[in-house]
Amino acid sequence: MDYIIIFSGYNQRAVTAFLRTLSANQIENYLILASSPQDSIFKTQYASHVYAARTNHQLDLAEITAIIRRAQEEKGFRQFLVAPSTEALNRFLLRYEETFTRLGYRSSLPSQALYEQISDKSRFCALCAGRGIRIPQEIKFPERYERAFVAKPVSYSDADGAVYSPVLICSESDYQAFVREYAQAAFYYQRYVKGQSVYLLYYFPRRDQTGNHILTFSQENLMQQPGGKSILAARPGTFHLHPAAQQFKELFLSVGYVGFVMVEVRLSLGQYYMIEANPRFWGPSQLFVDAGYNFFEEYLWDYGFLERQERNRAFHPDAKYFWHGGTKPSSDGRQPAFYSGFEKTYLKDFLEYAQWDIYRREDTERLFFEYE
Repeated sequence: MDYIIIFSGYNQRAVTAFLRTLSANQIENYLILASSPQDSIFKTQYASHVYAARTNHQLDLAEITAIIRRAQEEKGFRQFLVAPSTEALNRFLLRYEETFTRLGYRSSLPSQALYEQISDKSRFCALCAGRGIRIPQEIKFPERYERAFVAKPVSYSDADGAVYSPVLICSESDYQAFVREYAQAAFYYQRYVKGQSVYLLYYFPRRDQTGNHILTFSQENLMQQPGGKSILAARPGTFHLHPAAQQFKELFLSVGYVGFVMVEVRLSLGQYYMIEANPRFWGPSQLFVDAGYNFFEEYLWDYGFLERQERNRAFHPDAKYFWHGGTKPSSDGRQPAFYSGFEKTYLKDFLEYAQWDIYRREDTERLFFEYE
């Protein structure tokens, strides 16, 4: 019997949604590798599935392979999947794929070259532009601050191995801080597109070449941490029904992509712009679970952990996503960003959204009360 190995401690909200899906489907052949003895997973009902706590916060090949070998011997499994939960983990698995394959690893990722083409922001922008998909206007780094723009890393890491996130520059102080702290050559620059934020979600099964089982969903983002960080509130959207969704679908099919991928789209003045793509689990995954479009179940079917059940999915259009623990102002005092006029209804809608909080549930209530 194959096992699923789950790395905990990073992208924890998505990991939690995945663990809930395993539990709901009575799947027990999985184990968790905690990021450390202080990992928040120990404060959840899934603590009994923690097989080991890593001693190195970095992804250390020797430590991880030793843990897997020991688990195979003690649990009696040979082959295993690794849930593709974070960018760093996925790139680590691709980098050492031959080593893990010799251990019995079954990859659920595309090739390293294709993964990087989708994940590296500048390369995916070029791919989209070549297919006629609109992207934000690219600019040179301005000599002085005049209007909002975004600095995006050219690739996942620079020549020195430093990993950067996109940086939103929307004030003179942001501009000066960027000049002080970052190497300009590691980034490229785009105009900031002001408008509605949407996530367009896909799962492309490896076992389906017909396109009949490609799962598509979208979410309308309502509230986000400052600087374009984590989504705090969202609801089911309709953008996956837009003709643009078919355009993205055809793009991914044309390059032979398999697995999870999210495309962030910004809607502005009747146009849509591709912002970036993330070929991994997504933080607000609990929304598609609660809405009845469970991408994780499709993944589990794809790799033989669930039987295919032909059924009409029960869509729950009133499902919400909310992470109250992430709503605190940033260390520099910046407040969350709002979309779709949510700032006007937030106080009125708060109690409704709080009922859907990612951690305000029986399996994770300790986290909710300790960290809220």
